[in-house]
Amino acid sequence: MMKSIISEHRIYSSSLKTHKHPYGQLIIPIYGRLNIETHALCSVVNEQKLFFLPPTCEHAFFAPLRNEFLVLDIPFSMLKNDDMIEIDGGKVIILDERWRAIKKLLLNECQDGKSTSAVNMLFSYFYRYLIKSRRYKSIEYLNQHFSQDLDLKALAAIEHYNPRYYSEWFKRVMKVSPSDYIRKLRLEKAQELLTNSDYSIMQIAHIVGYRHNSSLTRAFKEELRMTPAEYRKLHLS
Repeated sequence: MMKSIISEHRIYSSSLKTHKHPYGQLIIPIYGRLNIETHALCSVVNEQKLFFLPPTCEHAFFAPLRNEFLVLDIPFSMLKNDDMIEIDGGKVIILDERWRAIKKLLLNECQDGKSTSAVNMLFSYFYRYLIKSRRYKSIEYLNQHFSQDLDLKALAAIEHYNPRYYSEWFKRVMKVSPSDYIRKLRLEKAQELLTNSDYSIMQIAHIVGYRHNSSLTRAFKEELRMTPAEYRKLHLS
């Protein structure tokens, strides 16, 4: 059983292969590109992106061009199970300034097939950046644009997920479906406007993203068991 990180410089074949392994894996580009697909997403790992695979995540991969990657095989004991469940389909990481610095440090410390205390210490340091959620960018986008027509494919693309997996992932993270979350945001804004503005119910419906005030009324009845007019009367009284 692995107890420490194993680092290795790897060259991937152009032949499509599929497998999974009991350890996590961080794939760091040196040059070239790697096409990789899991049940959650399909991505290209290149000099702008890293890729993290959680343990037991089945994935298909091939590299169409000359390539070289630094790969860290990470024992399950160094990973938190709850974190791995949350990103069970893998994670794309953009190589920003912080990750470029981490990459440089790893390249200096890693030796093929060996683990060093420095590599393990580095991993302990950047694990939080590897996992952190993250401020979920698609959820931030929803919070800012809930009044607009929203496309599930576009939201999924923000997180680098396919639409079907994105819906499952969203419900796991937020405990509600994307559509229910959007409705919640619209209702919260509508309640604020009903209490603190003189806008008509039709105007408020349009402001929060409904084309017809009947849609707002239906949402109020389903969630609050009253109409928008009744809500306004109750709270103004």
